Amino acid sequence: MKQKIATRVPAPPSLIALGLEDYSDWDDQHSPALRPTSNDSAYSSSTTPPPSNAIHAKQYPNTAVSSSSSAMPRYHTVFSEDEDDNGPSGGGSSLAAAGNMFSSLLPSSMRSSSHQHQQSMGFMDPVLISPAYHIHQADNALSTLKQVVRDDGWKKALKHKSGVVVHMKQGIHKGDKTPIFKGQAIIHGFSPQSIFYVIGMRRLWDESYEDGNLVENLNDTTSLTYEVSKATATSKSRDLSLVEKIECSQDGTITFACTSVESPRLPKVPGRLQGWILEPTRGSTPATRVTFVVQETIKGWMPGFTKKSLARRPLAIAAVNEYLQRKTDRMRAQSKSSHHRPSVFGPTLEPRPHRLNTQHPSPTTSLQSFESSPSPSPSPTNSQRSILTDNATNPTTKKRITFADQDKTPSSDYDNNPGSSKSNTLSLAPPTTTIPGRHLYPSQRHPKKKIESLEALKRLSATFDGWTKKGERDGVDMYTRSEDGKALFLRGDCIIEGGWTAEQLCSVIHCFGARKIWDERFEDGKIHDRFSQKEYLVQWWLRNIFPVTSTDISAITSIDTDASTGTIYTASTSVNDPSIPVDETKPCVRGHTDLNGWVFTPLLDERGRTKSVKVTMVCNMDYRCDNIPANTAQVIQDEMFTCVANVRDYVEEYGCPPYIRRVAGKVAEEEFESKTGTYQVTYIAKHEPSHSYRARRSGWCTDIRFHRSVYPQGLDVKVSPSNGTRVEMSSDNRSIRIFTTSSEMEGKRVIVRLTTDHRAKHEKTSSTQEDTIQKQENTIQQQENTIQQQEHTIQKQEDDTTAKTTIEDEPNNNHLSSSPILETKDEARQSTQKEPISPVNIPTHPLIPSHPTSNIDSTTTPLSPTSHVSTESSQAQVPKGYMLVPQTYQNNNIVIISDELTFNGQQLAVIFLAMVFCYYMGKFACTCG
Repeated sequence: MKQKIATRVPAPPSLIALGLEDYSDWDDQHSPALRPTSNDSAYSSSTTPPPSNAIHAKQYPNTAVSSSSSAMPRYHTVFSEDEDDNGPSGGGSSLAAAGNMFSSLLPSSMRSSSHQHQQSMGFMDPVLISPAYHIHQADNALSTLKQVVRDDGWKKALKHKSGVVVHMKQGIHKGDKTPIFKGQAIIHGFSPQSIFYVIGMRRLWDESYEDGNLVENLNDTTSLTYEVSKATATSKSRDLSLVEKIECSQDGTITFACTSVESPRLPKVPGRLQGWILEPTRGSTPATRVTFVVQETIKGWMPGFTKKSLARRPLAIAAVNEYLQRKTDRMRAQSKSSHHRPSVFGPTLEPRPHRLNTQHPSPTTSLQSFESSPSPSPSPTNSQRSILTDNATNPTTKKRITFADQDKTPSSDYDNNPGSSKSNTLSLAPPTTTIPGRHLYPSQRHPKKKIESLEALKRLSATFDGWTKKGERDGVDMYTRSEDGKALFLRGDCIIEGGWTAEQLCSVIHCFGARKIWDERFEDGKIHDRFSQKEYLVQWWLRNIFPVTSTDISAITSIDTDASTGTIYTASTSVNDPSIPVDETKPCVRGHTDLNGWVFTPLLDERGRTKSVKVTMVCNMDYRCDNIPANTAQVIQDEMFTCVANVRDYVEEYGCPPYIRRVAGKVAEEEFESKTGTYQVTYIAKHEPSHSYRARRSGWCTDIRFHRSVYPQGLDVKVSPSNGTRVEMSSDNRSIRIFTTSSEMEGKRVIVRLTTDHRAKHEKTSSTQEDTIQKQENTIQQQENTIQQQEHTIQKQEDDTTAKTTIEDEPNNNHLSSSPILETKDEARQSTQKEPISPVNIPTHPLIPSHPTSNIDSTTTPLSPTSHVSTESSQAQVPKGYMLVPQTYQNNNIVIISDELTFNGQQLAVIFLAMVFCYYMGKFACTCG
């Protein structure tokens, strides 16, 4: 007769508490494990030494413990349970029986090693071997698993051909040097419940698994287990004593963690942490994101290869996936033959309460017992995943799985899923009542359209099947594809170099300010509503091209990320939403697009850094216009193809626009001007994070990423209101983080504005202006020196002319009359009118040769828009009979006779010479007469 495992393992004997005064004297020499065994001992008939938690009082080291608990002092511990405080439940005979029963559960190959280990284990702290402490360890392992998968610092270790990507980091915390590995992949076609069902049957897919047992169920969700692995080329056969815990969230996620513990009933092992996270993904067919984390110290024959061996441990995901795909048809057939069997396709199961037991499943029975009465298990030597099955020892008591608290903020991946109630087969408790006032995001009104658009994008971009290549232009491979009842699909593939990340390029696509530049047909856009940080209801306006009139598009835009590869998908599709009605008053036609999507796949170097990004655009557009000429259709098609190259050219010229990486609340408005670099975002603040993020409360903030290509000289940040907010710059100077410092900011609007830092430009401009002015001053000084030298030469010539006593003849008189020295006032006035003199230029003197001079106005840097610029004429109006003499060059040579008669030194010299000439001419005439 097949016996259930629960009947073979009695409840563990309670911890015999020690008094505080006795605990200080307890040492290894009084430990029962080191006590010599005699034939008359109560344990002499036992083939296995008693468990070390069967602690005897030190007064009776060689006798069995009495069944009376009244004579024993009690020692209360921090982790003690209610049943532990009631004293021991059985005597020495029952403990010996328990040892015999447990020995029968161990594999025969391991019994001797367990026997030797228990003889040499020595004293163990009673606190550390209590069930309550094991439960505490399991809870800590589960929280550590959740935290470590969210931590940064993971480095890519390897990528399997099945799609499983393995990452590695050094330890969980700073002082931990034991490497930890994480594998991640998406298994399509199966729900988390189905995958967890297969994970429990390790013998079917894990070649390294040899044997394992359930030791006991500690509570509804925690159990103590034992497993043995086969020896490999790089490690010896190893065994693990594990405490395991499972948690099922309302969104369908299953989190399973286990960690090594020290137990007197099991050999001591050095394992650290191991766990699975199974997250359902949205879609028309079931899909699960599987994460496997392992941290373990292995003692093998070749320790140098242990790290490589551990790095391949997460490839268990690939083994599970292979088994599921290989056995899908068989499991479907079995599900049809027995309606009690749960289908591997989770959404087809009807949720109903189920109980927990210690019954051990066989490879052909489900771990999750959905029957009203449990069926016996043929063998206790299979996988230990019994915490989801019925409790055979107490069938009248129904124990339910404890669920994690529901996130107060609705998730973008799981909210409003019509199939969530069916796919979540482990859901036992009703969902938490929603408080409408606390939800910033409304319910998704077009979930089906969103799913269909993302699936279509992934399907059309995955392969080139069905695509017809049209050629290559500007580094972009162009393809077309026809589907019945839909407009022609266009596809463009391109590699964008320059170190840009997939996230940055995706922000270029979603930024309306940037799209006005890289999309020739795009005129403007608006976000009417946001259903999450990755789901928007948008409206686009497209320019007309004869005979196609202006077109607007009402669409739902969503973003999805493949965590295993880092690929980002963003898809838009037309929807009919009451918040975006057709405006009949404007000459605009409502167009339709089945898909307007982009795929950004990062290409990594040997160090795991993004060296380039493969960009794929898939789109179609129906302008709702009949009889479009062939040449017009070709122009529109070419413009859509060039969008990929235009995005590449945009980031090379303008850089990556700022974008919100994470918002502590909800974005209300967002604007960006590419040419000026001005970015402004308004969001509704949420001061307290959701429950799932509360563990990282210090990091709850709004994170705005920016690139130095947009702000090469720095940037100015203005946050309003300034009271109640705090702004920090990240250490790498690539992001700005806005924190709310007061609960009064809850629900208030916060405005953040980024602008180019004009101070650096102003300092550079001021320096240039100062250099220019200094050069001009030096030029003017040189001109002044030249004028003074020329005046000195003229004065010397005048002195020589005055001293002459010989009278010139008539030809010389004619020569003098035509000399510049004898220039009349009318000639001077005409010369002045022909060559207008600027107030800031050096005037041309009749006696000074012409020299080119620099114009100050022509080299001055343009003033700022707020500065006043005069628009009056710069030509001076010289009154008749006057010459313009700059104030700078006035000297004592100027003689002012009246306001209307002014002479300078040169003019007076000419008059003096004329008077002398007339004097001698008159005297000569008188002599001749």
